[in-house]
Amino acid sequence: MKIVFCLILFLTFNSKSAEFTISVGGKGNFKDIINFNDGIERYGIFTSENTFTTNTYLYGSTVCSGGIHMKNETEIRNQYIICKGESQDGHTFIRRHTNVKDFSAGVDSFEYIEGTGPWKELIGAKCTGAFLNMKRGAFLYNVKCKVTEDTIKRINHFAK
Repeated sequence: MKIVFCLILFLTFNSKSAEFTISVGGKGNFKDIINFNDGIERYGIFTSENTFTTNTYLYGSTVCSGGIHMKNETEIRNQYIICKGESQDGHTFIRRHTNVKDFSAGVDSFEYIEGTGPWKELIGAKCTGAFLNMKRGAFLYNVKCKVTEDTIKRINHFAK
């Protein structure tokens, strides 16, 4: 029993951490806006079309859609956005973006909730990204997901 416990401890602490990084460029649209009577709050539908590259062999495109409840043009009260992506090898993923507290700070977090092929390796991974909003709905978005070195190896194994 001590040997099993020691083996589990060894494997737990020997699992080296790594990062899965994503660079995204896209164009978003905020539509069907409902303005609250206070003149401060509003709710609308956000959609976007994007392209991405990663620090692995994966690259591709995504579409996103969901609702955003904003206050004062910068504070997001609540959001629920789903993005579906497809990489160049035909594998797909779905990720869920839930809350950005300060839109002006440009920080967002999400998690992968579904995936095929190499994207299956990222299900449950928590990711944080920084975005830069530009004119006419364009944006850049850089993301880091904490994973293990083994996860990166398994993802890259699909390229062979």
